[in-house]
Amino acid sequence: MLHKSAIFVGLFKEEMRFLALDFETANTARNSACSVGVALFENGQCIRSAHFYIRPEPLYFAPINIGVHGIRPEDVEDAPDFMAIWDIIEKDFEADMIVCHNAGFDMSVLRASLEAVDISFPDKNYACTYQIAKKIHPHLPNHKLNTLAHCYQLQLTHHNAESDALVCGQLMVHFLQHFELNHIEDLYEIFAGQSGKLLAGTYRRPEINRPITIPVDYNAPTNIAINQNSLLKNKRVAFTGALNSLSRGEAQSMAAKAGAITHPANVSRYTSFLVTNNPQSGSTKMRKVAELRSKDYHIEIISEEEFLDLIAEA
Repeated sequence: MLHKSAIFVGLFKEEMRFLALDFETANTARNSACSVGVALFENGQCIRSAHFYIRPEPLYFAPINIGVHGIRPEDVEDAPDFMAIWDIIEKDFEADMIVCHNAGFDMSVLRASLEAVDISFPDKNYACTYQIAKKIHPHLPNHKLNTLAHCYQLQLTHHNAESDALVCGQLMVHFLQHFELNHIEDLYEIFAGQSGKLLAGTYRRPEINRPITIPVDYNAPTNIAINQNSLLKNKRVAFTGALNSLSRGEAQSMAAKAGAITHPANVSRYTSFLVTNNPQSGSTKMRKVAELRSKDYHIEIISEEEFLDLIAEA
């Protein structure tokens, strides 16, 4: 269990209870949930939070997913299936509303997981802190949970489902506190929008029609936590050509967190790996690698999948 968070308790004079929810998945299938985090908030305070591993069926993990959350098949092979976990967390869905960061993803995982075991969707409204943050903080470089946690000075272990859920809930409390509101529905009302809604067999996305900008300080983090056991530690990694599952920036960020050096981005005699999905492309970087190899510099050309395998092993 994570430490309970008591923030802005005095603001909420009427009882308001919402459930912050976060899923991690094993692969691209939406019903492949391998982890879920829940954080139940009442009157601006987290009163209970928990994390559960889930065994997906089939037990297949894509390298890119492992690279994101670090969960592996052996971590969940003895875990309960989704139906068993649902029996535990279903009571928390009696809250007034569900809150997620990037609710489109988490709600699709919830719907697909319930459909897979023939359970009806709970009739519940939901809100998206990612959507709200994009409207109220348009100046930020992105609206990922870790960026917002940095802005609001919230402690986050990113892609730990319980920590993600807890910080998501804390962000919602911050948003409500800024506008001096008691209820999430009131927040959507001032945005001239509406919350999302789960219904039996269907859903409605949340909407915001009147963006309202509020200030928040942002200073880019200067220190990146590096895995000291990573095979990529202190290795220069370059990329050429399009990647299938990542943007170039995302790939460079993942490499940096695994201890690699990605800047400068050019190929030199110090480069260890060139990542490409098309080794026959004849790109400038590919030609440079060929030139350096002819001079006995060892530079390994690897595919995106092999790169993600190295990230997963970090």
